[in-house]
Amino acid sequence: MRQAIDHFQQAVTLDPSLINARLYLATAYAQQYVGGVDTPDNIRMAEQAIDQYKQVLQADPRNITA
Repeated sequence: MRQAIDHFQQAVTLDPSLINARLYLATAYAQQYVGGVDTPDNIRMAEQAIDQYKQVLQADPRNITA
């Protein structure tokens, strides 16, 4: 999964307007999150997922997936 995250991050860096890349990146982060585990790494995964979903919604407020 780390490799997928790296690729999606690179895609977003190369073209920040790619909504699907942001959605896939957010989903990859969210899949790494483990509910009820309060470690710094786990919390960071959740925060990164939320941030990507928010950026999708800023670009496309009607995006149902985000």
